[in-house]
Amino acid sequence: MVIPIVLSSNNGYVPYMSTAIESIMENAGCNHQYRIHIFHKEISDEFQELLFDQVKNRSNFSIEFIDVRSHFLKFAPYTAGISIEAYYRLYIPYYFNNDEKVLYLDCDLICNRDVADLFNFDIGDHLIGAVRGLAEIGWYNSTENHYWDTLLKLENPKNYFNSGVMLINTSRFRNEISFDQLLSETEKEEYPCYDQDVLNIVCQEKCYFIPNEWNFIKYPLAENLDAEMSNIYSEVEKKPGIIHFATGYKPWSNQFYVPFAYDFWKYAMRTPFADIIKERMNDQFTVFNKEKLQNDFSKVPYFVLVKSLLLKLKNKIFN
Repeated sequence: MVIPIVLSSNNGYVPYMSTAIESIMENAGCNHQYRIHIFHKEISDEFQELLFDQVKNRSNFSIEFIDVRSHFLKFAPYTAGISIEAYYRLYIPYYFNNDEKVLYLDCDLICNRDVADLFNFDIGDHLIGAVRGLAEIGWYNSTENHYWDTLLKLENPKNYFNSGVMLINTSRFRNEISFDQLLSETEKEEYPCYDQDVLNIVCQEKCYFIPNEWNFIKYPLAENLDAEMSNIYSEVEKKPGIIHFATGYKPWSNQFYVPFAYDFWKYAMRTPFADIIKERMNDQFTVFNKEKLQNDFSKVPYFVLVKSLLLKLKNKIFN
């Protein structure tokens, strides 16, 4: 079986995308071919070469870089807080004319299972297959229901999905929605969740729901879920197939404890970008907020506390 996988990244996010790719490779089956396609506009030749080197010893993996910027030249969406590359996944159905189904993955995730198992889901005539966004539904159940009711106008907010993991029915999608229509929809409003909101609007009632183990997001609003969804969340948390660091608490950019950080670092340390990721992390520690450290010890991971205490001891001895 051939599995086309699409990721989208700018140059700065490549090290974390590399970690996602590493996790895919280490859990891949030997009886499948995995074609990785990267949508981008500016990934450097140096980083492209490192990614080629990362997969070169895997005979059932290939990688391709696709510059799609020309298709977004007149595109002016709401991008506060994100890069334009987040919207590049919208082009997937219109690029892959020869693949009936394509797997899209965000870069800020890791796979703990073979994505072939995910790709095997039969989504039928649905436009996409995706996981219900428990984080977003919890948000809806808290204080932001007007966002769904007045802006998105979804008939059933509990069917809101997270677009970080998607199976895309390319031909069906193309036949129902043109690329121009899709881009036009993104420019109608300043959607808080950007293209994810747009996909929820255009794919309403046309999404096949994949089990939540294939896109688990740890988030603080779990208590706002109803009993059924809360049980799903608790069960999936025990052994998620894909861990998605979709919130602001990412293991590579946060000095506090991040759930499942070990799983991320396990793969990150085996990528060609391990030193870059560690260097960026160290740079953040150098500007660590001392007042926050003193007043909020409970949220600081053990190794950060040890490092801080050792530095204080060193300063007392030598100064």
